[in-house]
Amino acid sequence: MKSGKYEEWFDVAFDRAVSSSSLTKGESKRASWKKVQAQIEQVNRNRKRRRRIQLSGIVAASFLAGAILFSPSSVIKAISPIVKSVVDMGNGMIGIVIKNGEVPPSVVTPKTVKPDDFLDENENGEMTESLLYSYTWENHPAPESMDEIQSQLSFHLPDLRQLPTEFHLQSYTTSDPSEVENKFDKVALKFTNNEEQTLWVQIIHLRTYSSIMSTVPQETEKLQIGSDEVYFTPGSYNQLFGTNGNLLIQIGSELPKDVLIQFYKSLQTK
Repeated sequence: MKSGKYEEWFDVAFDRAVSSSSLTKGESKRASWKKVQAQIEQVNRNRKRRRRIQLSGIVAASFLAGAILFSPSSVIKAISPIVKSVVDMGNGMIGIVIKNGEVPPSVVTPKTVKPDDFLDENENGEMTESLLYSYTWENHPAPESMDEIQSQLSFHLPDLRQLPTEFHLQSYTTSDPSEVENKFDKVALKFTNNEEQTLWVQIIHLRTYSSIMSTVPQETEKLQIGSDEVYFTPGSYNQLFGTNGNLLIQIGSELPKDVLIQFYKSLQTK
């Protein structure tokens, strides 16, 4: 049979299929397009959700392992001022250093003491603790009461009741064993809402003569909130941090800058 005959049959079959297809009707076309739009929106929602989860994980890792703490051992308790400074790290990054007092000459760190596995001694004789979450952190589900978290910490938690709308505690992580037995100097609290947004609040107790450095992009903005200098870093996850007495408070979320500032203010001692 000649190929021309096949082509003729194909054309007839194609014309019938097109003429009988509901896709040629205007209303059906609109219905079909709405269905496609719904599928596209669902894909975008799933992508956005996965992005939030990925960013949440990045923030968690940053909070748990992104800072380096310098703390001389065998230091007696004392009241010391908080000192802040900014260091250019190069490559578009800066280091924000927060110290709980300068180490006086009378304080000597014994060099004969063997450091723990996760400690190193720098050239100044200070013990450098790298906050490796794989070694020092403990993750917990949300407790029935904040008192359960408070009982594990070496410091008093600030008032956390003025959370942004509809956020609730999902989990928390403790790290940095304190000089006080069975206590920790650091806690990271993860809050979420029904829109799958995340709000991280990390609080670190700065021991006397200890200091902490956080590396951030140069576009980080210094804000004046009351008498406190606060640093805001914009991004997919906005970050804000400052101090409250001898506590370092760091907040991270996709929430806008003004909401984070308002929440930060609520954490300050009245």
